Amino acid sequence: MDEIMRIIGEILTEDYGISPEQLEPTAKLVEDLDLDSIELVEFALELEAHFDIEVPDDALAASMTLQQVAEKVAELQEAR
Repeated sequence: MDEIMRIIGEILTEDYGISPEQLEPTAKLVEDLDLDSIELVEFALELEAHFDIEVPDDALAASMTLQQVAEKVAELQEAR
């Protein structure tokens, strides 16, 4: 799970300009990290590319925390 969180953090800092200080496991995608709906879709696509998974359209919700995103990625990796 640590490796998943590290990669998620890299994506958010490098591609979305999120500061590393904001990357708390409890940070919510929209409320705390200010991602908009288009960025959420782009983020899902980047997760697919980095983790070689398919993220269903309804898998990422705006209210999800980074911890929940990491758990979803791990779940999708196990399912393939």
